[in-house]
Amino acid sequence: ALARLAEAQARTEQRLDQLAGRMDQLAEAQRQTDATVRQLVVRIEQLAEAQRQTDATVRELAEAQQRTTEQLTVLAVRVDRFDAMRGYILEARYRDKAHAYFDDLLLRLRVAPGHELAALLDDAEERGLITRQQRRAVLAADVIARGRLRDTGHEAFLVAEVSAVVDPRDVHRAAERARLLARIAGMPA
Repeated sequence: ALARLAEAQARTEQRLDQLAGRMDQLAEAQRQTDATVRQLVVRIEQLAEAQRQTDATVRELAEAQQRTTEQLTVLAVRVDRFDAMRGYILEARYRDKAHAYFDDLLLRLRVAPGHELAALLDDAEERGLITRQQRRAVLAADVIARGRLRDTGHEAFLVAEVSAVVDPRDVHRAAERARLLARIAGMPA
């Protein structure tokens, strides 16, 4: 019985030694896990810092975009003002130099004074020849001049729309205003 007990004791010690070996392996695995967790924590902190930097960069970019948008808005307003001023100057130039620009069409050309044109249109509106909107449309023409047609010598009006870029609407608008003026004045336009 003592021999069996000694043998059982030897097996128990062997198992304890195996358990101790396993415990050492588990302890090593735990140390490796702890090291890996520490590395992950460091990496997560690095990623969090990178995210903070990315967020700051995105905020800076958004602010820069906002400033750019504001600057573009200001620039667009300035361009619109410049275009309006350029249009006004171009119209004034054509009125001032109408005799030079339209010399191939009319002789003895003279720009129609606004008050005379308004009186002619007022009479036409009172007679029911044109509507108030048509009257306004003719008055809005950039240049209205009067002279003698170069090829026939007949008295005629000239209606011009002045634009840095001419499009079909400009041509249509000028033609419609000329048609109205011809009907009112009873002479070519």
